[in-house]
Parts: sequence; C-alpha cells; structure tokens
Amino acid sequence: MKMQDLVESLSLLSPGSKASEDMAKGVVLGVVNLIMLTTPLKLHEVWEHIIRWMPDDFRITALPYEWLDIGQPLSNHMIHDLEAGHVIYFDYLLKDLPEEQLDGSHDGRSVRDQLLGHYLREVSLLNMYGLDIGKPSHNMGSWRQAGSQSIAEFWVNDLYIENDPRNINWHGQNTSQWCYAGAICVQNGRVSTHH
Repeated sequence: MKMQDLVESLSLLSPGSKASEDMAKGVVLGVVNLIMLTTPLKLHEVWEHIIRWMPDDFRITALPYEWLDIGQPLSNHMIHDLEAGHVIYFDYLLKDLPEEQLDGSHDGRSVRDQLLGHYLREVSLLNMYGLDIGKPSHNMGSWRQAGSQSIAEFWVNDLYIENDPRNINWHGQNTSQWCYAGAICVQNGRVSTHH
C-alpha cells in the first residue's frame, strides 16, 4: 500500500466525507489488517502509525468501538509503555473537565468525542517522539483554567539533556529538555490542539 493510498483511504474519516460511518469503519479495519498481515507490527503499533495520517478532525465514531474503550489493551499499552513521567487516563481527563465545558458541540461532534480524538492522537505522538530520544519523560496533566479556556498540557522531555534554567518560555515553563509539547484546549464546545 502506498502512502498516498493510505492517506486517501483514511480521508473517509473526515467529517466532510460522504462515506457512511460503517464504510469508514470497514476501511480503517481493512487498512489495519493489511498492515498487520504484511508487517510484524501489533495493533497498538499500527494505530500509533496510522493516527498520524488521519484527518485532524477525524470522526471518532467511525473507528471500531473496541478501540474507544480506554480500558482496552490498545490504549493501556500506549499509556503504560510511556516510561518516566505521568500521562492522565482519558476517563480522569474527561471527569476533571469543568461541567460547563462539556455542554455544546462543534460541527455536530460532542466535546467528549472531540476530546477523545485529540487525546488519542497526542498520546500516540508522545509515545512516538519518546522512541527517538535517550531518556524520555512523557507527561500530560489535567486541566488548568485560562479565562474561559480549559487547558491540558502535554510534553516529552529528554532527561539526558541538561536542564538549563535559562530556557524559560513566556508561560514560565523550562523548555530546555522538551522534544515535543503542546496543549489540548476546550472552549465554547470546541476542542483544539496547540503546539
């Protein structure tokens, strides 16, 4: 399968796609099964690769339901394999979100569905970036408030890099060890990611 074919197939997950959710779900399962049959990759490894090529606003409801249960081995693996640091479980992140932020939707997608999509993508990317560095520390915390926004920050540090207190950004964060960082933001029924 060529990369262009993979990206085109996964475009069926876009909210603007005319494909039904069942058809999109079938295509995703087909892509995953094809990759698993032709490579030594396991399900969680395939997921970590293909999520990078999914549309940013992919329809979470078009993914196989068993992948969406954070208690399933797929997501447990992604979280428990993250070495040092702390990555909050999705259930706790959702529970900690202020109730007023759960109301509303964007483009017909609930805050929960949007948040789950962003969470899965970022946990996968935390894991991926951690594979390429000496001593990774993966982190994703719960919410802090910034005006009307709820913000959950995430980052991967390389603990082999010397911590330099002169590398402070305008948020007051020491970025000297950062390899990848950003935040998931919730505001007025819309969930977004910023890097």
